[in-house]
Amino acid sequence: MNRVFQTSEIETMCQDLKTILEQCKEHVSAMKSCADKVESALNSVPRDVQYGDAFTALYSLRQSLKTDRMDEALQKL
Repeated sequence: MNRVFQTSEIETMCQDLKTILEQCKEHVSAMKSCADKVESALNSVPRDVQYGDAFTALYSLRQSLKTDRMDEALQKL
């Protein structure tokens, strides 16, 4: 069976996806910068009054800010 592909539309969609992923990576980078500032602020609080859940939330945030899957998707596109 002969198949007809609309190559230009597919290429445009791939380019759009690449652009979106690159923008996502920029936003993630900005969020990492904010997380660094939060960590610095948390570390300046005396240990006897630190709130453990804040550190847990910060750790969870950092774990969710990984871009390796985005890099993998960009390579495949």
